Amino acid sequence: MDKIKLEQSMQNLIDGDLSALGRIYEIMSRSVYLLAYSILKNPEKAKDILQETFLKVGANARTQYQADTNAAAWISKIARNLSYRAYGAAKKNVGLDAYGNGGNASGGKNDEALWVENLSLKDAMLKLSAEEREIVTLHCLDRFKHREIAEIVGKPAGTVRWLYRKAIADLKKRMEEGL
Repeated sequence: MDKIKLEQSMQNLIDGDLSALGRIYEIMSRSVYLLAYSILKNPEKAKDILQETFLKVGANARTQYQADTNAAAWISKIARNLSYRAYGAAKKNVGLDAYGNGGNASGGKNDEALWVENLSLKDAMLKLSAEEREIVTLHCLDRFKHREIAEIVGKPAGTVRWLYRKAIADLKKRMEEGL
């Protein structure tokens, strides 16, 4: 993630350049989707949250965002709040489309082996608590530092580090044991 480009684009958006929202989307859409997916466990609902997040970013950047305070954390916090609101509204188990694309991006393994490995990891991730899954997603996939995650989730950095280590140990154990 290019934090400098993101901050510059946020400032452009605040200054009235609506095309900057497209650049912000390019930089943050993957992170927002993965965060929403980690909470909701539903690809369609995660896409809805993705759209809603950027509508809110566009509508509220001028009044709610403070320049140079970490745009990625601000946007992630919006996505997180929307995701938990949607999760609370549903109040039911949502299926995970874990059987989707098994494409071979690595070139080293065949499609079937990658599919099984990805499915096992997804299953192991689903066995983590929502809080642990969110922290692992923010750190491993979105590359947020633990102190940034602490800001997003509203917990002390030490707690975030502990939850992360606990979740990784749990994932490793589950993967070694074959779930």
